Amino acid sequence: MEYIQTYNTNVNGDKMKVFFVLDENGGAKSVKVGNQVVPSEEGIQFYVDKHVALQIDKCDLVIESRPYLKVKDGETIEIPDEVQQKQERIKELEKELEELRGNQ
Repeated sequence: MEYIQTYNTNVNGDKMKVFFVLDENGGAKSVKVGNQVVPSEEGIQFYVDKHVALQIDKCDLVIESRPYLKVKDGETIEIPDEVQQKQERIKELEKELEELRGNQ
């Protein structure tokens, strides 16, 4: 099971709002995507990376002790090359930083 990284805020403006409208049983009835969405129904809101928001139909809302998002069975979230390259570069820099700290 692949969990989706969610965020509490959109301080840097690089995340996108997804709002899951809940039905009378507490399940997801529909989803609204976009930072201009102003919900008028009961639901659960997350901020996610933009590429995830554009593929939100591949995700499930899970409500347990704390709500979270996961990738549906059989689905894959496609990561744009530029995002993948940034993630790889961050890993490289973190490794380099760890090595430098070890040499102190």
